[in-house]
Amino acid sequence: MEELRPAFGNLRLRHLRMLELLSDTGTVRKTAKLLHLSEPAVSQMLKNVEEAFGGPLFSRTRRGLVPNSRFGVLLRRIRGALGELRAAGSDLAQSDFSQPRLRFGASLHILTHLFAPAVGRLRLNHPDWRFSLQEGSMHVLLNDLAEGKLDCVGGRMPHRKSMAFKMSDFDFWPIYSGELCLVVGADHPLARRRRVALTELIREDWALSITDGRSRQLLQDAFLRAGFELPEPVVESRPFHANLAVVSQSRLITVAMRAEALRGQRLGTHRILPVNIELNGPPMAVFFRKSVVNDPVIAAARDVLREVGNELSKTAGVVGRS
Repeated sequence: MEELRPAFGNLRLRHLRMLELLSDTGTVRKTAKLLHLSEPAVSQMLKNVEEAFGGPLFSRTRRGLVPNSRFGVLLRRIRGALGELRAAGSDLAQSDFSQPRLRFGASLHILTHLFAPAVGRLRLNHPDWRFSLQEGSMHVLLNDLAEGKLDCVGGRMPHRKSMAFKMSDFDFWPIYSGELCLVVGADHPLARRRRVALTELIREDWALSITDGRSRQLLQDAFLRAGFELPEPVVESRPFHANLAVVSQSRLITVAMRAEALRGQRLGTHRILPVNIELNGPPMAVFFRKSVVNDPVIAAARDVLREVGNELSKTAGVVGRS
């Protein structure tokens, strides 16, 4: 195991909190006020931290301190450590220590089809456990996971360039692929067709995600490759579940994950359009922090989520790819 620098022995929890506040406030003056310290005291604390970590963390300019790339790397780790400490404090504040709380964050799709059944199975063996479920975008959720605010995150694998942290910090696995397809309600005139040309869809009405939604961007690219403009949607909604609900009761067309569309097709609420169009999004995956993945509580949740995820991939008929 790598030895700690001797200078680390001079660091205290308040040094880490000071760095977190410096990131939020951007000034020594405001940070000192929040810590109830003098500005020279905060400047000395920063000097101690920079000595401990072997180099400057900020550029000194006339306008003040400007964080450098080294500070960004350190800040991710600090927020993760502080997040774990805050979670530990919350756990210890409970009157009954035998009631662990698992904090799950996910897209609505994963909350519904993966985490909900996983919670039910975990409760069978651990009736005293408590759970916190949070819906949100993957960018926000993964940042919360990296900072220790969540224990597990599930959703579409984000583009690596869009993330402010290292994927090597996470233990993750795909549940199933992110392949998309075009979907109509069971009563739509195109629902029973054996083949539908893309040119026929230009005249149809659509329910799509918001402008910067991943599925809409993929669909727009596919239309442009074929030499067409994507029609303006009649309905715009962020969660594709809302668009599926609209399509099932109207004559609109939408884009959905093939795994979800197959379920609707089996239930008779939707039909997948047989259109020659390629819409391959990133796979759906589950993420844990490597630093806590061997914790008994986290390990139990991981095993159950893997079990439910394997069943999902088989039921959907779409196996995830690494």
